[in-house]
Amino acid sequence: APYLVKHGLKPDALKDGSWVKTSADAVADAVFDWAVDNGASVSCHWFQPQGASGVRHGQTGQVHDMMLKFDKDMKIKKDFKGKVLIN
Repeated sequence: APYLVKHGLKPDALKDGSWVKTSADAVADAVFDWAVDNGASVSCHWFQPQGASGVRHGQTGQVHDMMLKFDKDMKIKKDFKGKVLIN
Protein backbone atom coordinates (compact mmCIF):
# COMPACT_ATOMS: atom_id res chain seq x y z
CA ALA A 1 0.00 0.00 0.00
CA PRO A 2 2.80 2.54 0.59
CA TYR A 3 3.65 2.47 -3.12
CA LEU A 4 0.03 3.08 -4.06
CA VAL A 5 -0.22 5.99 -1.62
CA LYS A 6 3.04 7.45 -2.97
CA HIS A 7 1.32 7.70 -6.36
CA GLY A 8 -1.86 9.33 -5.04
CA LEU A 9 -4.01 6.24 -4.62
CA LYS A 10 -5.80 4.92 -1.55
CA PRO A 11 -4.24 1.87 0.15
CA ASP A 12 -7.22 -0.28 -0.85
CA ALA A 13 -7.43 1.02 -4.44
CA LEU A 14 -7.04 -2.45 -5.95
CA LYS A 15 -10.11 -3.84 -4.16
CA ASP A 16 -12.33 -1.97 -6.60
CA GLY A 17 -11.88 -3.32 -10.12
CA SER A 18 -12.52 0.08 -11.67
CA TRP A 19 -8.81 0.90 -11.21
CA VAL A 20 -8.16 -0.71 -14.61
CA LYS A 21 -10.12 2.13 -16.25
CA THR A 22 -9.36 5.01 -13.90
CA SER A 23 -5.93 4.46 -12.36
CA ALA A 24 -3.98 1.90 -14.40
CA ASP A 25 -1.02 4.21 -15.02
CA ALA A 26 -0.77 5.19 -11.33
CA VAL A 27 -0.90 1.50 -10.35
CA ALA A 28 1.79 0.76 -12.96
CA ASP A 29 3.96 3.51 -11.44
CA ALA A 30 3.52 1.93 -8.01
CA VAL A 31 4.33 -1.55 -9.35
CA PHE A 32 7.37 -0.15 -11.17
CA ASP A 33 8.73 1.54 -8.03
CA TRP A 34 8.21 -1.63 -5.98
CA ALA A 35 9.89 -3.76 -8.66
CA VAL A 36 12.93 -1.49 -9.02
CA ASP A 37 13.28 -1.27 -5.23
CA ASN A 38 13.42 -5.08 -5.27
CA GLY A 39 16.00 -5.31 -8.06
CA ALA A 40 13.77 -5.99 -11.08
CA SER A 41 14.08 -4.54 -14.58
CA VAL A 42 11.79 -6.97 -16.43
CA SER A 43 8.13 -7.87 -15.97
CA CYS A 44 6.73 -11.28 -16.84
CA HIS A 45 3.22 -12.24 -17.90
CA TRP A 46 2.74 -15.96 -17.22
CA PHE A 47 -0.25 -17.71 -18.75
CA GLN A 48 -1.78 -21.08 -19.54
CA PRO A 49 -3.09 -21.18 -23.10
CA GLN A 50 -6.25 -23.11 -23.84
CA GLY A 51 -6.48 -25.68 -26.59
CA ALA A 52 -9.03 -25.37 -29.38
CA SER A 53 -11.49 -27.35 -27.28
CA GLY A 54 -11.18 -24.85 -24.41
CA VAL A 55 -9.24 -27.31 -22.24
CA ARG A 56 -5.90 -26.45 -20.69
CA HIS A 57 -3.31 -29.05 -21.62
CA GLY A 58 -0.68 -28.24 -18.99
CA GLN A 59 1.36 -26.01 -21.25
CA THR A 60 2.42 -22.57 -20.11
CA GLY A 61 3.79 -19.48 -21.77
CA GLN A 62 5.61 -16.38 -20.67
CA VAL A 63 6.05 -12.91 -22.09
CA HIS A 64 8.98 -10.92 -20.68
CA ASP A 65 8.99 -7.15 -21.12
CA MET A 66 11.72 -4.69 -20.19
CA MET A 67 10.51 -1.95 -17.85
CA LEU A 68 13.31 0.43 -18.85
CA LYS A 69 14.44 1.98 -22.10
CA PHE A 70 17.08 4.42 -23.30
CA ASP A 71 16.11 7.85 -24.57
CA LYS A 72 17.85 9.62 -27.46
CA ASP A 73 20.58 10.83 -25.07
CA MET A 74 21.12 7.24 -23.86
CA LYS A 75 19.69 7.98 -20.41
CA ILE A 76 17.59 5.29 -18.78
CA LYS A 77 13.85 6.02 -18.65
CA LYS A 78 10.87 4.15 -17.28
CA ASP A 79 8.92 2.22 -19.92
CA PHE A 80 6.05 0.66 -17.97
CA LYS A 81 2.46 1.82 -18.40
CA GLY A 82 -0.91 0.70 -17.13
CA LYS A 83 -1.69 -1.10 -20.41
CA VAL A 84 1.05 -3.61 -19.55
CA LEU A 85 -0.86 -4.60 -16.42
CA ILE A 86 -4.26 -4.98 -18.00
CA ASN A 87 -3.49 -6.46 -21.43
